Parts: sequence; structure tokens; C-alpha cells
Amino acid sequence: MKTIDINTIPREGLDKSNHGLDRLEKVDQGLDENNKPYFDEDAARVARKRKQYESYAIGVEGTKNRFYALCLWLIAFGIGFFFYRRHQNRLNILAQDEMFKAVYYFESGEFDKALHGDGTNKGFVHILEDYIGTKAGEAARLYASISYMHKKDYNTALLRLLRFSSSGSILRARAWAAMGDGYSEQKIFHHASKYYLKAANHRPNSIFSPKYLAKAAIAFEAHEKYKEACDCHKQIINKYPQSLYYELALKESGRLSARL
Repeated sequence: MKTIDINTIPREGLDKSNHGLDRLEKVDQGLDENNKPYFDEDAARVARKRKQYESYAIGVEGTKNRFYALCLWLIAFGIGFFFYRRHQNRLNILAQDEMFKAVYYFESGEFDKALHGDGTNKGFVHILEDYIGTKAGEAARLYASISYMHKKDYNTALLRLLRFSSSGSILRARAWAAMGDGYSEQKIFHHASKYYLKAANHRPNSIFSPKYLAKAAIAFEAHEKYKEACDCHKQIINKYPQSLYYELALKESGRLSARL
């Protein structure tokens, strides 16, 4: 067998091969043939596009998650509100049933029994505590306040009226008028006139507003505010000519005008 000395093999081909390998290594490292940073514009553009796409995809995914969370919250809120209203309606029916006897005592002028019950049936005080936040509970609060007014316990009546809350226009105006009555009974006429006007101007109507305006006029006159009193009567004349208070307003406005 013939022995070949590797030192006698020409190295020109190997040198070229090694040179190619070195070039590949430099490209991988981001360098050109002169060992300077190599920049491929097409590759950079593709990288930018890929980053934009990834950012967009992340944004879309985040928006979808927020949308799904909002939908779940709305569904949960709707279900909760439905059951809350259902529960409130049930409580209102129970409260109205329990108020029946107390209203009877109120209309009969038996205000102690109307407030505290008769030993068998509850009074307004217990009903409003048992059914806080219901429409019937707030109606019981108004009844209780007026009952205290009839008992001449004006401070208790006013404190309860200050806590009265109702979205109903008639009850809300009635509560303000009752506050006006309480202040009038204590001869605090500047407060009385303010609450009478609030009652008259809360969703004005031809049934109750003229009455509240007439009361406001009396309170203003007692406080020696004759112009304001006259203006209340003029409102009745101009806005409510069919009212039972129209003739009285004509007479009183003429009388008060002479004092101005």
C-alpha cells in the first residue's frame, strides 16, 4: 500500500473553503467582509412589519378581552338588577299590606297608633325601619312625619322629612310642603317659604302647585316680604286660572300691591 504524506496535498481548495465558512460566520454575526456592521434593508423592513403585526395582534387581543369582560359585567349587572327589582317589588307589596291599618289610624286622627301600632299591627315607625329603601317604606316615612306634625313634635317631623327620598313627583312635593308647614308652625317663615316654593315648582301642576304657592305667599307676608308674596299670587293668576285659589289670588295680589 502506498503511503500519502498530507503535507504534500495542495491547500489552495481548502483555503477557499475556509474563506467561505468565515464569510458565513460574519454574516451570522451581522458583519461584512471588512468586519463592519452589516445592514440588510429588506430584512430590516420585514422585521419592522413583523413587529407592527405583533403589536397589532396584541392590541386586538387586549381589546377582545376587555370587550368580553365588559359583556360579562353587563350580563351580571342585568341579572343582579332584575333580582333586586323583583325583591324590592315583593317587599313593597308586604309593606303596603302592613301599612293598611296604620293608614286607617292616620286618617282617623289616632296618630299614636298610626306611629307605633296597636299591639297587633305595626305602625309607620316600625314599617319604615323594616322596609328601608322601598317606595312603601318612604311613604311610611312621610306618613310618620306628618303624624309627628299633628302631635306638634315639629323637630322630629322635620328630621324625618330631611331623610325622605322618593322619585315620585307628588310625594316629593308633598314632603317639601310638609317641611314648610313644620317651619311655619315654628314661625321660621324664611325657611317655610323656601320649601313651599320648592314644592310648587317641582313638576308644576294645576292641582297642588296653586295650594303651595298660596302657602308660600302667606309665609312671605309673615316675613314682611310683600313683593315675593304678591308674586306668588300673580303666578296663580297667570298660570292656574282654573284653580280654586284663583279668586283668592286676585284679591290678595291687589291688597299686597297697594303695600309695595
